Amino acid sequence: MQDLDSTSSSLTSVDETMLAENEQLSNVRSRIVQMVENERIPSLAIAVVRKGRILWEEAFGYEDIKKGIKASPFTIYPVASISKSLTATGVMTLIQRGLLDLDDPIEKHITPTELTVYEGHASAVTVRRVLNMTAGIPNGYKVCRSMEVYPSLQSFIPSYSFTAFPPGERELYSNFAYAILELLIETLSGLSFTDFMTQEVFNPLRLVQTSVGAPSIEKNVAMKYGTGFTLIPHNYFIPAAAGGIYSSIHDLIRYGLFHLGSQLPTQTPILDRKTLTTMHMVKDTNLQHTIMALGWGSIDIGDEIVWLISNGSIEGATSMLSLVPSEDLAVACLTNMTSQSSIADQVAIEVTDALLPKFADRVATFMQRYEQASSFKSFQASPLFNGMWEGKIKTHRDKVLIRIVFHTDGPISIRLDKGKNQLLRNVRIRDHELEGDFRGRLPNSKNLQGDHTIDLHLKIRGNGISGVATTRIGTDQDYAMLPYYIRLIRK
Repeated sequence: MQDLDSTSSSLTSVDETMLAENEQLSNVRSRIVQMVENERIPSLAIAVVRKGRILWEEAFGYEDIKKGIKASPFTIYPVASISKSLTATGVMTLIQRGLLDLDDPIEKHITPTELTVYEGHASAVTVRRVLNMTAGIPNGYKVCRSMEVYPSLQSFIPSYSFTAFPPGERELYSNFAYAILELLIETLSGLSFTDFMTQEVFNPLRLVQTSVGAPSIEKNVAMKYGTGFTLIPHNYFIPAAAGGIYSSIHDLIRYGLFHLGSQLPTQTPILDRKTLTTMHMVKDTNLQHTIMALGWGSIDIGDEIVWLISNGSIEGATSMLSLVPSEDLAVACLTNMTSQSSIADQVAIEVTDALLPKFADRVATFMQRYEQASSFKSFQASPLFNGMWEGKIKTHRDKVLIRIVFHTDGPISIRLDKGKNQLLRNVRIRDHELEGDFRGRLPNSKNLQGDHTIDLHLKIRGNGISGVATTRIGTDQDYAMLPYYIRLIRK
């Protein structure tokens, strides 16, 4: 086995007997060392908890390559969408105090201007559905390089938070759903989201290196790297509740320990066991092929084993927190590099598999079945869509005319406002739903001008098609994925 005092890693704690006796786990560690030494990743931090004990907490590589600063278990990384489970934990503290109920309509607690209901009824947009992403709110985000162009959530979100699909109809991954929860927390607590999370979640759980946004003091903060180890500046993610939190592996595994119900003596149990079980296990039983419970992915992988996942990937970082409550097992992994297929996910699954035989096979089987059941297929001409459809895309500034023509011989032409006809690309279909993309221009903030890719996700409803048109655009200073409601009528 690799010497535990290897200069390629920084160690806080490790059960040497566990590594020595578990050849598979020892091999995983050796592969991590090789990935760092072969310059596949700048750094990776890993931690394991089982039966209330922290068995492994180690970091490999460099938090800052240029300065030669080695990563440690205290190195702070962006945790990306792990922010969602942290935010959900905050929401559940408010529920436990009786300040709101899971089945409360969101409109009971926020102003109507902060969420527009185009599809379905406002009363159906409940706290539960926003938490488990079945409220019909589409995905989106904005990333700013500088606070000078960082808009307040209150000024930004009303333009992009709406129901594109009826609440309760489908699971729809959504950052902007968590923007609504960020506003909900601020409204009910009377605190800023940052102050609430610090006072009510991070401090009681002793997550001392965890913060909303990059820490103001840059010590121990991992630099972010893209392909070819190009340096990526730290930025500001909107909504912060969905992807803007930073933490260390030292903190993250202790957060996982709390969710296993085995917090350390220094941690205050901010949620009781019943509330934790609700977070982990309560899903929408009326829908098939769902993953989300309340802030956590919750997957039955067979033999009464439930796998809880909170993971994420942003430009320059990947993250994974994996829990198997029946085994009292948690594995956390953080990296500081862009990855198309998350290295953090892969390593966490490999480590879990070393401690729980056949775990990786179970996960692979589930994912294959899930993708088969939920994936879109290549589009073929269908009488269901054939003909001309005209309508509007509702942006925060204006209503943009759009026309789509489904030809009987297959091609789909699209024209935006007074622009030229073009073909819809990458067209896929699933039942009455259709996806595709084209190039065009929709009104955006002054920092996001120019032609951009527009993704369509549409569904036939009666004599119309409705859904979401999502722009993908970026500059050197900021970039975004912004959704707009779209509805067309057959002509």
